[in-house]
Amino acid sequence: MFENLRAWMAIYCKETTSFVASDTAVAPKRKLPIGTVPAASAAGSAGGISSLEDIAAAFYGTLLRPQQRESSLSSEMETAIYKEVLTVIRAGVKPDDLPKLPTAVVELLQMLRDEDATNRDMVLLINREPVLASEVVKAANSAYYRSGDGEVTSVEQAVSRLGVDRLSTITLAILMRPAFEIKPIYFRFFSKYLWQHSQDCAVACAELARQAGEDYFTAYLIGLVHDIGKLVIFQALMRAMKSAHPDVHPNPTLIGTIVDRTSLQLSCVSLKHWELPGVVQRAVCEQVNTGREPTGLSRLGELLFSANLLSEFHLLLSDGRLDDEQADRLLQPYGISAAMVHSLFRDPA
Repeated sequence: MFENLRAWMAIYCKETTSFVASDTAVAPKRKLPIGTVPAASAAGSAGGISSLEDIAAAFYGTLLRPQQRESSLSSEMETAIYKEVLTVIRAGVKPDDLPKLPTAVVELLQMLRDEDATNRDMVLLINREPVLASEVVKAANSAYYRSGDGEVTSVEQAVSRLGVDRLSTITLAILMRPAFEIKPIYFRFFSKYLWQHSQDCAVACAELARQAGEDYFTAYLIGLVHDIGKLVIFQALMRAMKSAHPDVHPNPTLIGTIVDRTSLQLSCVSLKHWELPGVVQRAVCEQVNTGREPTGLSRLGELLFSANLLSEFHLLLSDGRLDDEQADRLLQPYGISAAMVHSLFRDPA
């Protein structure tokens, strides 16, 4: 188990917070049995995490952490809302219900597919929107990307110093973030944690792809958008809640069940609606029927599967729901440590 992931991480990570440079591409030789089957119920405390199944449950408990309210739904009302949301989903989600793909993202993807595109084209695309250009320069100067060669003061410097791959991922993340921002009526942490998890998954997917000889930007894009279906569900749930009773909220178990059954399918619907490249759609849609011992995945599908688990570990470690000792115990059979997870997900300044 985990042979491929262990090989990638061994090359990529040291037991520090620094990156490991390597020109050696370690290609997967067998499928990655790193299963994360989302649990309907959420593990409440770090002490209750003793298996990979508990990791998935605790992850949902963190993602769906509710606000403290005095009122709650009756079991009958929860069941009614659950059925209503599933009915809407099964009937087909309307395009207007899907998150909007920013026009600039479409242009960025088109430019990156153009073999004749140059660094200058990238600079012009970013500089066309002053706010975007400012955010790109700011990100390039963060601890995550700073190379020690002085401050970056322009997009031209950023592309020269970071290269097209890294500048493209920075730009993509900045452009995509608004799509993850929803009014958190019932679960005030949902948008924040979903965005953090998506960024973490994108980082892990891209860096593992680099070691596997796969395209860095494509892998980053896959990781960033793989959970977009959760937003569709949450928005549908909020509409159902508003029509039922605006002053009460469901518990995480209810939403966890809905997310478990439908989110990946809705991610597939969204990516097809956005007309993202086929390799991106395939890697995400392959996860729909993936269990603990996945088979038949594409190379990028394998990378996404591994990156998703690693990013779940990181979210739980960051939130204090899992400590390093517990993570080491769970990951030890696979030659991975909590220190490696921390190294992979260095937080930007």
